[in-house]
Amino acid sequence: FRRVPPVTRFLFTSTLVLTLAANFGIVNPFRLLLDVSAFTKFEFWRLITCFTFGGRLGFGFAMNLYFLYSYSSMLESSFFDGKTADYFFFVAFC
Repeated sequence: FRRVPPVTRFLFTSTLVLTLAANFGIVNPFRLLLDVSAFTKFEFWRLITCFTFGGRLGFGFAMNLYFLYSYSSMLESSFFDGKTADYFFFVAFC
């Protein structure tokens, strides 16, 4: 787990943890989705959690996690090697 590049590790872990927490009832999934009217209540985490929430558990979610891990780690360790901030900027705007 420590050998995975840092941005990929953050994306993979946050997607897995938030999706499992929402599916097992620990977190209300509607508190993770983007709702612009919630910004008046200072719920700014919704800007990040809406991209890392995977929805329902199943084969599709497992495949999305696999593709996220394999392609993100490949891109971060080859093209963006040693440029973690550049890769984070790339992911944030894509």
